[in-house]
Amino acid sequence: MFNLLVRAGRWSDRRDEVSIGRIYITAEQEPEFKSAGALNLERLKSLPAIFAEETNGNVVVNKSRTRR
Repeated sequence: MFNLLVRAGRWSDRRDEVSIGRIYITAEQEPEFKSAGALNLERLKSLPAIFAEETNGNVVVNKSRTRR
């Protein structure tokens, strides 16, 4: 399992943000990632992440920006 983070435009080279409203979790995943309706951010941050950029309707994945 991993986080797929897609941003319209470029990601910052240092630090960036993702709105919590853009996080999608299926009903099956809720027991693992939510508690009392709130996101378990520590659990989400523990997963590897792929940072992708969406430009002109295409998604470009920068493999060098994966992290665990």
